[in-house]
Amino acid sequence: MLTQRYGVRQDVAEFEQLTQKFDDLNQKAAALVQAQTLQSQLDELTRAVERMERKAVAQKQLDELQGRVDEATRALERLDRKVTALKQLDELVTKVDDLIRKVDEGKLNRKLDELNRKVDAFTAPAPASPAKESAGDTKDAKASK
Repeated sequence: MLTQRYGVRQDVAEFEQLTQKFDDLNQKAAALVQAQTLQSQLDELTRAVERMERKAVAQKQLDELQGRVDEATRALERLDRKVTALKQLDELVTKVDDLIRKVDEGKLNRKLDELNRKVDAFTAPAPASPAKESAGDTKDAKASK
């Protein structure tokens, strides 16, 4: 009865309630700390995933660029082959031009030789032969009629 009179029993119940509230708050605080730790871990994992995604995107872009470089390299190789073929064709055209020039020079030389022979024939003293003169007189006589 003494405990009731001085409120010890009430104090004990109040103490137990406060202890229960304290324990609840401790559990909630522990849960909050654990949640914060988990949130921190989740944030770190999210950043790691984002880094991996950027690396994956970068790798994909790198692969695309490598593909473009390979395609450009093949195009350059094709162009190089075409340029080489054009150079060879140009060399052949030059050779053909030289051959044409040589052929033309040969024709000109033959024509020049022929003209020189004709000039020599006109400038050379003609032998006076009676058969040629009488044939020439006959032509002159026919021409005058």
